[in-house]
Amino acid sequence: QRLPFLTHTFPHLRTGDSAPQDVLHHVVATWPLSPHPHYVGDAAFGSAQVLELITEHGGVGTFSVSSTLWPHIFQALCHNVPVNHHRVAVQQHSGLVASIHSLLATTDATKRTVQQLLSTGFAVTAAQALEPQAAPGTATSAA
Repeated sequence: QRLPFLTHTFPHLRTGDSAPQDVLHHVVATWPLSPHPHYVGDAAFGSAQVLELITEHGGVGTFSVSSTLWPHIFQALCHNVPVNHHRVAVQQHSGLVASIHSLLATTDATKRTVQQLLSTGFAVTAAQALEPQAAPGTATSAA
């Protein structure tokens, strides 16, 4: 099956006539259908305020964000994370998901880079605790 992609056109007539977040605000505020789509954008559009606006209009979004947004959260998520791994933190009262993906830089394969995302479009559930397993060939005792 194919996924539908929806577009909303906003004329850009002169250089500097609008900022990326202003255009997104207009698109969200004037979106004619219900429900809103899942908005996805790069760091030019991404911020906590944009996600709040989208949520207020009944939508969800996922955006790459600048390293200057909530640096303490993203620094904690990045601490000692290996290459090709993810880490996620969830703000309990809002459901806002902050995540990072650690990977090798495309310009220098010896250096690590990190992608930072904020999203309201996903639910995160805690992993179910597993009971410790006895090593093969060992006896277990019943309490």
